Amino acid sequence: MSKAMDGFPTTHWSLILDKDKRKECLKELAENYDAAIFNIAKNIFRLKDEDARELTQQVFESIIVDNVLDKVNRERGKLRCYLISIIRNKAFHFFYEGKQIKIKKETKKIKKFSELSDQIRNNFLDIEDPSALQEEELQSRMQAAFNQEWVLVIREKSLNQLEQYCGSKDKAKKALECFKQNFFQNRKPAEIARDLGCDPRWVSDKIYRLKIKYAEFFEHIVRETVADEDSLKEELRELR
Repeated sequence: MSKAMDGFPTTHWSLILDKDKRKECLKELAENYDAAIFNIAKNIFRLKDEDARELTQQVFESIIVDNVLDKVNRERGKLRCYLISIIRNKAFHFFYEGKQIKIKKETKKIKKFSELSDQIRNNFLDIEDPSALQEEELQSRMQAAFNQEWVLVIREKSLNQLEQYCGSKDKAKKALECFKQNFFQNRKPAEIARDLGCDPRWVSDKIYRLKIKYAEFFEHIVRETVADEDSLKEELRELR
């Protein structure tokens, strides 16, 4: 067994690397990353909804059918980064196999976007500055777009877990509302206490405690997508 699996034996990362268990977590994989992949296809590669959906399906198929993750470094890594690479590679194939970009009436196999002229790249890349149309820029934009979507997924999941943790009692609901207003709306505890008719010290205490719990849920979700502690720390720095 690899060090990654020794350290994180039941994480989503270790399961997706296990060929025998990969299909079991396909549903969760799709729920977590579908929106991020779809929006990269639309906003970075400027695909129509139908084509973006097709590219998204191709990414998941490559994971399950083509077993592309069998080639990754199992000792270290972040699932998000590998997914970005898969999206990039599938996009190349999508354009020269599906779209059949023509150069001088001949179909040219694309290995890098830098091989294309600025005009052709501008047809499907949402980058206006021709000098920025380089491989590094594309990778950077993909990562930024993916991070933005992935953070939204993590926040939603963390908040759902926090709601379950708080329960349905009135005081618990009020405490959760205090946390939401402070954390997501950046409102001060004194303002929240005044509007809700609560003791300011009680509000501050509940916000503090729920922030700790929310951070625990957030970290647990991220932990499911990395191979080791170093990758976890790096991922938390990037996403928080």
